[in-house]
Amino acid sequence: MVTPAKEKIFTDISTKFKGMAGIILTEYQGLTVSDLNELRKGLRKLDSQYVIVKNTITARALKEASIQELDQDLSGPTALLIINGDEVLAAKKLTDFSRNNEKLKIKSGHLFGKVMSSGEISRIASLPTKDQLLGQFTGVLKMSLCSLVGVLGAPIRDFVGVLNAIKDKAPEKQ
Repeated sequence: MVTPAKEKIFTDISTKFKGMAGIILTEYQGLTVSDLNELRKGLRKLDSQYVIVKNTITARALKEASIQELDQDLSGPTALLIINGDEVLAAKKLTDFSRNNEKLKIKSGHLFGKVMSSGEISRIASLPTKDQLLGQFTGVLKMSLCSLVGVLGAPIRDFVGVLNAIKDKAPEKQ
């Protein structure tokens, strides 16, 4: 029998799943309340939420969101990282936290429209951020443009050099 409180939680989670960019399932057993609060605070800044919901409610909400591939990881104490912002930054924050706290284990997730294992999520977390990639691209673009200006200016520079050489070799008229 479904109680009104559980139905409200299901509705809230389903609503969050519809607008999310991604989700990561974790095992949190053994973490203290202060550890969880620290993690939540860091993730909140990235427009993500770390919530603990009963597995049966999560399974129903995932089914409604057409993400049924994560059902096998809904056993034991499971917490959800619901990502609304940048998936890479959120995965990076969660992975960094799990390195410092062995009790937090990443199970699996659904990012970029694809189900991913914990290893794949760790690899995504090692990617540069969007801002870093844009900075690298800008640097490459700037160097290419500088090289192009140098190549385009070479014929004129060479022509001026030839004219100066001719002027220097020409006999002086008095």
